[in-house]
Amino acid sequence: MDFTLFYSKKCILSIKLLDIIKNNNISNIAILLCVDKNNIPNNILNIPAIITKNTCKPIYNNDCINFLDNIKYFNQTTNNINKNNVINININNDVLSYNKYESNNIYNNYTLLNDN
Repeated sequence: MDFTLFYSKKCILSIKLLDIIKNNNISNIAILLCVDKNNIPNNILNIPAIITKNTCKPIYNNDCINFLDNIKYFNQTTNNINKNNVINININNDVLSYNKYESNNIYNNYTLLNDN
């Protein structure tokens, strides 16, 4: 998930955010814009601010820290689904099978073939 950080070298929180980005190796997905010499877009009201294509409003101040804390876990391999671990179950559509884990207590011993 790419994001843009608007920061100032004069802001303590901005410097902390830059350290988080550097220390967690997420600088490859970050666009860093220093506002000390650049113009700020009209929709940025405070510094530091983060914008992404998935959020409709900028993220400000301490919420930027929360965002970075979450994003550092986003692309970890342990959090992604591995297709090799998915079990392929072939179900025969002729007969509905009984599963003791899906049935409730009333109909535990029966399966229904028709709704009628």
